[in-house]
Amino acid sequence: MRYNSSNAYDFSMFEQREYAPAQPARPAQITKLQPKRQKNVKPQSAAKAKFMARVKILAGIGLVVGLSMFMIFLRVEVGQQESEIRRARAEITALESEENRLRMQLESLMSIQNVEIEAVQIGMQPATRSQRVYVRLNRSQNPTQHMQASQDNE
Repeated sequence: MRYNSSNAYDFSMFEQREYAPAQPARPAQITKLQPKRQKNVKPQSAAKAKFMARVKILAGIGLVVGLSMFMIFLRVEVGQQESEIRRARAEITALESEENRLRMQLESLMSIQNVEIEAVQIGMQPATRSQRVYVRLNRSQNPTQHMQASQDNE
């Protein structure tokens, strides 16, 4: 086998070929497009352009002033809400201390000594030994003392 032969390659594809013109060349037909016209658009005058620039500047200043006023309003509103919260917390503290005072007063009025004093003032007497009855619920429990109304008082 010969490795240097050119039988495996077709070089005819790379050769230049001559072509016969089939038809005579025609001149290119180029048409110019007309620019689109803007309907009813008037050119702005220099005075109108200055006026629009001033309007834009004033609108921007107005926007900045408006936002500043809104931020000031929000800060005032937050301050008012904070003072209301402080007032409510102070009121809660006062009410809690009043509740504690009333609970202590109730406990002192409901103490055994005060109840005994009030009972004696309305004519009640302490139970006597004959009016006391001891009941044993279980053998393991200590006996408990129960008051029994006297048969004479009924």
